[in-house]
Amino acid sequence: MLVGYHRTSLDFTDQFLDFPADINADTRTGFAMTVGGGLDLTVSPSIAIRLFQAEYAVNHWQDVSSRVEGARIGAGIVFRLGSK
Repeated sequence: MLVGYHRTSLDFTDQFLDFPADINADTRTGFAMTVGGGLDLTVSPSIAIRLFQAEYAVNHWQDVSSRVEGARIGAGIVFRLGSK
């Protein structure tokens, strides 16, 4: 589980206009949380195959009553660096 505080901002610069158009349209801060887990199949001490990884993420902004949530699913190869 990861719990924290996040900041999101939107910056826009249009290079194709005849005049400079720098716009800082939106900046929001708020609570963020991710919960999840997965399963690894060890191939060697330094390499594993991640069979699946599933996460659920929530972002809640304080200045507006807005909440974004969703799920992520992934798989891949894990390279373990360092020693235990």
